[in-house]
Amino acid sequence: GRLMETVIYAKFSNERSRRFAIRTDILEDEKGRRRVRKEALYPEGREHVENICRWYALFSEQCRGTNLRYNHCEKTPEGIELEYVEGITLEDHLANLEKEQGTEAMISIFVDYLKRLRSLHDVQDFQETEAFREVFGEFGADAAALGLRCAPATNIDLICGNILMEGEGGTAIDYEWSFDFPIPLNYLLYRNIFYFRDHAGREYLGNFDFHKELGITPEEIRAYDKMEEHLQKYVCQEHIPVRDLYGTMSPGKVPMNLPPYQDNVQIFLDRGQGYREEDSLLFHIKEGECRIRLGLDASVKSLRIDPGSLPALVEIRRLEISQTRRDAWIPFSGGAKCLDIPDGFARGDFALFDQNDPKMYLRQLPEGACGLELDLAVWAGKEAPLSVIRRWLGEFEEQSEILEQMQNTKVWKMYQKYCAMFERKHE
Repeated sequence: GRLMETVIYAKFSNERSRRFAIRTDILEDEKGRRRVRKEALYPEGREHVENICRWYALFSEQCRGTNLRYNHCEKTPEGIELEYVEGITLEDHLANLEKEQGTEAMISIFVDYLKRLRSLHDVQDFQETEAFREVFGEFGADAAALGLRCAPATNIDLICGNILMEGEGGTAIDYEWSFDFPIPLNYLLYRNIFYFRDHAGREYLGNFDFHKELGITPEEIRAYDKMEEHLQKYVCQEHIPVRDLYGTMSPGKVPMNLPPYQDNVQIFLDRGQGYREEDSLLFHIKEGECRIRLGLDASVKSLRIDPGSLPALVEIRRLEISQTRRDAWIPFSGGAKCLDIPDGFARGDFALFDQNDPKMYLRQLPEGACGLELDLAVWAGKEAPLSVIRRWLGEFEEQSEILEQMQNTKVWKMYQKYCAMFERKHE
């Protein structure tokens, strides 16, 4: 049997139609071994989850003989189980490459990756099918005249953030959105370009025409824009995502001018010589969030965490240091309280920075520190909204103190006992 396991990460993908709503858990056993579990949130979603194992078998065969592989998947009574793969994503690798060797070096590797994807999917001529139209709508261009090519099946999420680097190759870790009917291979490249440049806030790459370099015409781009729009409708169907309710909600909205942050978190490793550029790593902030998993060696004395380069509100959602002692892994969870934030306004798990170049320090690493796990949410802001948030955080802290004091009273404790007894009687 399995050793005792703990859920150390859970994600609910529920901004979708019921048939696509799933839960993803990362579980860890007593020996520090991890696995990924995916389950449907509703009975009508079981087929979508179980299909992931089918995609694993199909794409593993497709990638045979290449330096791309898919992380192992197998069915379980509840859903599916995937191997837990560690490493740096291709997206973060490219960001580090740009920092070390310049933008041209980054572009060269990215374009090389796109050409490898093109080669992998260049199998047959694209022909529109009824199954295609159900997901992507009518194809808005003359596919035959454009000479579009495709593969029999396509994982449309082969984007840089879903590829973990392993030596000279990579592992695809997310292939939930795959289809076994013809899809133009240039649509896969189009999505990669969008997430790498536009979605990641790399507008400065506008001078380099990725589409022209890969032979993707303006006519195709218009067709792919429509395909992407239809795909989002297909995923959501009768479900209206919260993001689409914004315009119809309460008229009492206050514009806070806090767009999702598009920047990098830079982590400096002090190996006894201070915080130096050559001892630092970049991690991309995607849709205002950054999830960092980083190995540490005994030479690292302390860390400096720079959440972007502009004034920002930062939420430290998770901060854990793994320690190794006598071959046992001990997670040390200190949360935001472990961080020294000299130039910011810190309250609870939030840090507010009014000035450029925010910095947070982890001055003292626990003994035997061998890994850092850090989850951040970052919002950009102008001075006025940040002053409003500063006041709000102060009020939040006061309310938390009042609640804590109330919970320590005899009346509250008696009430808690009464609730527990009432629940037992009605089980």
